[in-house]
Amino acid sequence: MEHKILKTILLLGLLCTSLSSCDSGKSYHLEVLDYFNSDVIVTSPRTGDYKEGEVLQVVTHKLMDAGIYVYLNDKSITSREADNHWIFEFEMPSYDSTLVISADPYYLKDTFILDDFLMVDDFIKNGEVKEVRAEFGYVGVAPGSLNQVYYSDNEDDLEKALSLFEEKLERSDGQPSGGNYMLITYFPNDEYDYEQTYQITNNRISDGDFGRNNLFEFVNNVRGLFDFNDVKLSSFTFNNLFKGNNVFAYYVKTSIGTYEETTKEFDSLSYLEFIPYEGEVEDDLGYLTSPFIDKISIYSEKIFSYKNKMYQLISDSDFSALI
Repeated sequence: MEHKILKTILLLGLLCTSLSSCDSGKSYHLEVLDYFNSDVIVTSPRTGDYKEGEVLQVVTHKLMDAGIYVYLNDKSITSREADNHWIFEFEMPSYDSTLVISADPYYLKDTFILDDFLMVDDFIKNGEVKEVRAEFGYVGVAPGSLNQVYYSDNEDDLEKALSLFEEKLERSDGQPSGGNYMLITYFPNDEYDYEQTYQITNNRISDGDFGRNNLFEFVNNVRGLFDFNDVKLSSFTFNNLFKGNNVFAYYVKTSIGTYEETTKEFDSLSYLEFIPYEGEVEDDLGYLTSPFIDKISIYSEKIFSYKNKMYQLISDSDFSALI
């Protein structure tokens, strides 16, 4: 009889061991890395040992201007909303694990393409681009220098420009001082009524999230993608993007040839684009001046001179507000 009881106990022990159902489970270590480090976290597991299968939660206040991301063993945990909180729930795995709480949506990735963090419209993805504009400027130079702008609708140039969206990027720690930038604009076919522009500074680009301003650097230098073989149009813009009222004073020419300051305001050169002008002009109508740049003499809504060269505006913005 005792032999049968002992045999039964041994069999039950083996069964419990194999099914892990006759005890409360083995404990494993959970390392918690809280990179968010904020009182936005209501409750969270602490680094320590937890039993496998134990349900754990990270509960945070719901934020409107920032994201919270929770990763378990390099896998993202999906949140659910309850009572104006975000709840990230998971079961403790049957092995030592790492839990990461972060404001970084890119924590799991090492390399990227633009579509991973910026809006890339369907007309670009589908190659429905009829023209590309590339503007080249410099960071930290004296105000008033000119940027060079090139347009192309050449098929080979468009294909090369679209390859930007296949280029790999990596995270960048920051921008160097000075350097150069490009403004690249893609114009869609006629069925679309908008375009998309990307600013690349020192071969780096931001995800546009002003709360975090994550910065990415292209693995390859992408400047050469916009060395067009067939330039449709070449133009200029002013390098320093002046903004804010009362940057300039405007002097109008009087009937006796003198100049008088007016109350008319002109607050920005940033929207002006122009090409060299070789036509005839009459006397100037007045001039804009600023402590930062040379005098800009105005001859009409579209014609002006700057540093002894004549230009014609091709942008929608012009000098009509001053005339």
